[in-house]
Amino acid sequence: YERLSPTGATVGGKTARALWFAGDSWFVGYKEHAGQPRGIFHARDGALVPEAIGATWLVAGAAASKLRLPGTGLLPGTGPEDWVGADDLAVTAGEAGKQALSRFKAEQALRSAAGRRMGL
Repeated sequence: YERLSPTGATVGGKTARALWFAGDSWFVGYKEHAGQPRGIFHARDGALVPEAIGATWLVAGAAASKLRLPGTGLLPGTGPEDWVGADDLAVTAGEAGKQALSRFKAEQALRSAAGRRMGL
């Protein structure tokens, strides 16, 4: 599964995002890492399809910069201590996915409007 950034914005020159299974976990991250046991998010779950994942998703924690971790030579997200719970993250498909996206866009519009009113 893959997609480009909805805004076309890049992070470190990368826009393509992907969802893949590697080892015993599902991962979400940059397309170039697909198939590897690393990403921005992961869930240890053997579900056959991503929308069936029941495990809590984890997100790369404070070490998730694009730099190697000081003194370790490891890339962020490669050690178990680098992950924190992302309890609100879920994969949805079909009509449920469309509804979730619609709610997200409405929340973003409200936040944007509130920020403009506050001069942010």
